[in-house]
Parts: sequence; C-alpha cells; structure tokens
Amino acid sequence: MHLANSFPAPGYTIMGTQGSLVFQGDKLMLFPEPVDHGVHSYGTLQWPKAAREQYFASKGWSAEGRPLQGLPARKQPEEIAVERGPTHAEWFVKYLREGLPSKENALEGHLAAGAAHVANAAYRRGKKLKWNWKTEVVTEG
Repeated sequence: MHLANSFPAPGYTIMGTQGSLVFQGDKLMLFPEPVDHGVHSYGTLQWPKAAREQYFASKGWSAEGRPLQGLPARKQPEEIAVERGPTHAEWFVKYLREGLPSKENALEGHLAAGAAHVANAAYRRGKKLKWNWKTEVVTEG
C-alpha cells in the first residue's frame, strides 16, 4: 500500500507517550514530548470568569491562565547515530556468492510477514487480534 505523495516521507515513525522516534536512513531522531503541566486552558474558554479563575488558582496559575512560575524548557530533539548495515538484498547476494546458507530462512520470512499482516488486520478492524503462529489461527482478543 502506498500512503505517500511526491513529498519525501520522513521515514519510519514511532509515536509514544514520552516522545516520537523517527528513523531517517542513517540516524534516529528523538523528539521528546513536552511536560504535561496538568492545566488545560482551552476547554475553559466558555466557563464563567469566576470558575476559570478558581480553576487556574487551584493549579497555582494566574487568573488569566498563565503559570506563576515559568514552565520547564522543552527538551530539544536528539539525534542518535545509526551504523548502516547490509540490506536484505545485500545479505542475499553475499551468501549466494559465498555459497553459505541464507541468513534468513523461509519460515522466518513467513512469520515476519504474517506478523505484519495480522497487525494490519487488527488496525483495520480496530480490534486486538491474537495469532497462534504454530497453528496459523487468528482470533479476536
């Protein structure tokens, strides 16, 4: 499936609660999430003024919804160097030329592809799926 357009995609992205990790070929970029200060002002815009002020005061903020002490600085993105190794195709050609057994066998490839297919099916159904790789049975749960 092709989910991109002509814009160069950023690579693989893993989004977590503490940050996002983006693989960009020869490096990983870690983008930390900002610290959640526990004050949500946007949802209070329609509240009566007194209720807003009381809410902000209970959080230690000014009546206008500003922190009385400065918020911690947001952590800067961090670059993590990744040493490039041979690609799947490069390993294949190397082992063919050297007459060695393949680095990966058919079962490993089948299981890796099967896991990806089950993950895709679970995502599309919006449900948790369990896969018994020995019997190749997929069930909900």
